[in-house]
Amino acid sequence: MEYVTSLINHGLDDIVLGGDCFKNRQPKFEYSKYKFYFALENAWNCRDYITEKFFYNGLISGAVPVVMGPSRDDYEAVSPPNSFIYAKDFSTPKKLVEYLKYLNKNDTAYKEYLKWTTDDLIDIPGHQRETDYCQLCRILHGINIDNIFNPIYQSHLRDIPLFGWPSKPRIVPSLAKWFYGTENSDCLK
Repeated sequence: MEYVTSLINHGLDDIVLGGDCFKNRQPKFEYSKYKFYFALENAWNCRDYITEKFFYNGLISGAVPVVMGPSRDDYEAVSPPNSFIYAKDFSTPKKLVEYLKYLNKNDTAYKEYLKWTTDDLIDIPGHQRETDYCQLCRILHGINIDNIFNPIYQSHLRDIPLFGWPSKPRIVPSLAKWFYGTENSDCLK
C-alpha cells in the first residue's frame, strides 16, 4: 500500500483509476472502462505468482495491466507481447506516474499496449494451465513441456495438447528440490 500511496502522491490520482487500492472501487465487470489496471501481487517477488488480477482484471477486461509481482520474464512467458507495463522498469514511482500520464494523453503510444488484441486470438494462456497438479503430472511423466505444453504466448499456435502420446515415467530424486529449488526463500514462509 506504501507504493500505491507514493504513486498517488506523485499525481496518479489525476488519471481515472480502478482497483481495490484506489478510491474508485468497481466490480470486475466495470474494469473495462479504465485505461490501466494495477495488478500488484501480494507475493510480489515470488516466481510464477501471477493471479487473476493480471489475466482477468487486466488483459481480458481491456485495461492495460501495470504489474508488480514476479520477474518480467515470468510475465512475458504468459502474456501477449507488449501487453503490460512492468512497474519495476521505472526507477521511482514518480517516473512511472509520468509515463502513465504520457500514455493517457498519447493515444498512439497507449494503443501499442493493445495491439495484441487485433491478432487472431482464441485464448490467452490462463494462469492455471502452467501451474497446479497438471503441470507437476506432466513433468513427473517425463513429458517435454517445452515441446508439448508451451505456455509462452504464440498467436500462430491454436492447440496446446496436454497428453499427446504415452510417455515413459521418470524419476525425480527430490520433489522438494525440484519444486522449491529456485524459489525466493521469502515466498516459502
